[in-house]
Amino acid sequence: MTVKFINNMVTTTFGELAGSPEEMIASAWGGVGATRKLHCLARDRIRLVRELLGYSEVVGDNVQIHYPAPYGPDIPSLVATSVVVKPFGKCGAADIDARYATYPGSILDVNYEVANRIASEQYGFVTLTEELLDTTELVTLTTRGLYWGTGGSRENIDTFDAPSKLSHGKEWLYTISGAYTIPSTIFDHVGKINTSAITSSYTGEVFASGTLLYTAPSIASEVTLAGTIHRITLRFLHKDNGTAGSPKGWNWFPRPSKAGADVDFEPIYDGADQAKIFYVMTNYTDVFA
Repeated sequence: MTVKFINNMVTTTFGELAGSPEEMIASAWGGVGATRKLHCLARDRIRLVRELLGYSEVVGDNVQIHYPAPYGPDIPSLVATSVVVKPFGKCGAADIDARYATYPGSILDVNYEVANRIASEQYGFVTLTEELLDTTELVTLTTRGLYWGTGGSRENIDTFDAPSKLSHGKEWLYTISGAYTIPSTIFDHVGKINTSAITSSYTGEVFASGTLLYTAPSIASEVTLAGTIHRITLRFLHKDNGTAGSPKGWNWFPRPSKAGADVDFEPIYDGADQAKIFYVMTNYTDVFA
């Protein structure tokens, strides 16, 4: 199933009330916003709201994404983001029953904001957020080649007295909100590490090759006026016990018995002198929007 984007056309008949629109223009950091007051027949209000905010529909093998309505040529970066609907006109006694009232018309307060969403062929018209969290892992080291004391008073360290080392890392959360599809690729790479370096577009953090482990994603879905949408959080664990020019990621392990004051990290080899690959490397850039 592929995603197609369509410039939305508002076809429902509506008008604009006097005194509309109202525009808010703040500093360069505060942004721009606007509110339009529209009116339409009450029976058309849901269709108008849908056309203003944008929606999705399945047509054959495609998901068609209709963009939200733009504010206008004066400030083209603004699009409709929310609508408040109010009753308009006289509500006569004949129009009321025990459960609800009916009115001939509706007033719509349409709020416009700068579009912070991107068009993704995989996910649809989505919002991206990122979080970067610190993590720590307590690693229990082997006792082989380690001793209590020195020289003639040297004693082997018992397994129960094995030392531990606190390893520092990071968790990177990449959240896609408003997704209309759930690509199978987000499940294909779980448990694998990155072949090439990956850069966070928001924080600028660079994750060197072999240091970013893709873990199980989480998905939350809801049914809205625009269709069923999903919030997909991709989770990655970053581990690098090397240096900027010489990373030591998930296929490197602590070797405390090596000469020197520091605990070093090295790959593990088999009898044929081949490095063991505990974490398979893959190019999983196709999971990003």
